[in-house]
Amino acid sequence: MFKKTLGAVALALAFSGFASAEEVKIGFLVKQAEEPWFQTEWAFAEKAGK
Repeated sequence: MFKKTLGAVALALAFSGFASAEEVKIGFLVKQAEEPWFQTEWAFAEKAGK
């Protein structure tokens, strides 16, 4: 019984930080096909795929 209670308290304390945390922002990296590094990356990916 003690372990369950202790586990529940620990879990509640761990999740209490999420409520006060800042809003999560998700972003995306967009690769431009014109960039030389992207063309090189594409060539290496094709080689690796063979």
